[in-house]
Amino acid sequence: MIKVYYWKDIKWLNKLGKEGAAIPTREQFETDYVEVANLGGMAYITDPERIWQMLNLEPEKYFRKDAYKEGVNHTSMSVGDIVMIDKKYYIALSIGFVVLHWE
Repeated sequence: MIKVYYWKDIKWLNKLGKEGAAIPTREQFETDYVEVANLGGMAYITDPERIWQMLNLEPEKYFRKDAYKEGVNHTSMSVGDIVMIDKKYYIALSIGFVVLHWE
């Protein structure tokens, strides 16, 4: 299963990627992110970079339009957005992704 989550509020993202600062907690994820795409039929994709390409090259094909009503203000994948592939969460940094280790 593959799902994509975009942040609703960028305030805390300004330090993202600097020595681990601003990596969201599980609680922040639950309150500050919205599911914008469910790519369940694409289980063959295992690389979050591929998801990045899909959502930036053809966002209209995958992006859930009603996510705007839930506070999302961008359609292309951005720094701080999260991809879940097989119950493993990856956050987009300025270059690449890192796995989120929530307890």
